[in-house]
Amino acid sequence: MVVPNSNSNIDPSLLSSLSLTPVLPSRIPSRNQARTSTPTTHINKKAKTEIAEQMDQVQKIINQLASAQQNPLAAVVQLLQKKYEDLLTEEHIDMALDMLEDESKAIYFTNLNEGETRDRWLERKARVKVLQWDRNTVD
Repeated sequence: MVVPNSNSNIDPSLLSSLSLTPVLPSRIPSRNQARTSTPTTHINKKAKTEIAEQMDQVQKIINQLASAQQNPLAAVVQLLQKKYEDLLTEEHIDMALDMLEDESKAIYFTNLNEGETRDRWLERKARVKVLQWDRNTVD
């Protein structure tokens, strides 16, 4: 199974259902049969269906990668909104979005690992304050 990294734009559910096990014919043709027929004639209907489903999954992954490459700033906006909606005020989210319009800063932001380093970088570049929650306290 293929495992996406944390910065990947690929839907993990697509990867988990994608089997990398090859589908083999139910029987191996004899030497004479192999000369007169194509290998696909010996693949049963279930195997053909499985291959078609896997090809659909591959096509979905390709489409996701293509859309992410066409609009890299959209991925940055989604990341900022997802990870920082509770850690920044609305005004600071707006300031961070303004700063991330610069494509080089947006790329740098997405390549930083989630955590204190990314938070400090965002504070310096966007001039915002990331709120810190004590994860050890229980409500």
